[in-house]
Amino acid sequence: MSYFSNSKKTLNTVFVLLPLFLLSTHPVEAGQKRYVVIRPENQKGEVLSIQGRERTYYQLGKSKEIEITLEGPGKLKVLSRLNFPPNVTGVQKYTLEIKEGGKVVKSYSTTTEKSGALSRDQKFVPGKSRKFTLNVPRGAHSYGFYLKEASLPGVSLKFLYDSYGDSGKLASLTPVSYFRVTSASIKEKPISYFVATTEVAVRLRVIGPTKLRIVSRLNYDARMKGEQKYAILASENGRLILTKPFLTSKSLGVEYKDWKEVVPGKSRTSYLPVPAGEHIYAFKLGESIAKSVSLRFSIPDENLTNKK
Repeated sequence: MSYFSNSKKTLNTVFVLLPLFLLSTHPVEAGQKRYVVIRPENQKGEVLSIQGRERTYYQLGKSKEIEITLEGPGKLKVLSRLNFPPNVTGVQKYTLEIKEGGKVVKSYSTTTEKSGALSRDQKFVPGKSRKFTLNVPRGAHSYGFYLKEASLPGVSLKFLYDSYGDSGKLASLTPVSYFRVTSASIKEKPISYFVATTEVAVRLRVIGPTKLRIVSRLNYDARMKGEQKYAILASENGRLILTKPFLTSKSLGVEYKDWKEVVPGKSRTSYLPVPAGEHIYAFKLGESIAKSVSLRFSIPDENLTNKK
């Protein structure tokens, strides 16, 4: 059987947003959590083992910077674990400083001690987790994170973001056309995804103003191993309007019931602001050795009544 043996023909008609089929609301994703993980660009994650579970953190050393870009309004949650050399014990103090445009917008000081967590290479022992939040105003913001006044040379950071545009229920949107549709089993519940390739786009009709939530899973075939890069390309009327790069790995516990020859990657989430009026967006796979990517789309429930 060929990789694309189950491909669907693309549809030639525009799907009208009707309430019984298209406008049913669904959980935003497995677990129904509003916070999504933020992965800083050009930063390689460090896997920590925390209570038997693997979690990815990003390493920040003295005189270094981690930068993340967010679209507000929303709330950023920052988890930090000071990196303890094996021979260091006791309570240690550190300060994290967050800047935007060279101006300090928040300074967070705390103390911690060694935890039972482990780093993969065992070069350091993660400290006990500390947490703070940052309110993100409306608009685009780039925040730089710095380690200040630390007795140890590095800290592990994890970023979680709750966009206020995601508060309340989300309504799933069904595309106009796609390469094929597949069903992922997530916590024993089937979730529909729509597949795009580098050549065949998923086409979606949206009426703004709204914020479009895009959940993607790279599709692994037998030749693909480990972490993989990919990008989601969005265009309107042939004009590229969004290029969103991601790094992912095979998902654990998620599979396609009707597409056994591929394995879904871990979900990655991005957002596209939609101006007022009707828009037809085309989404394709870019920057990947994979042959396809699976996509889900949703908007805030209250935006379903938007008119052209």
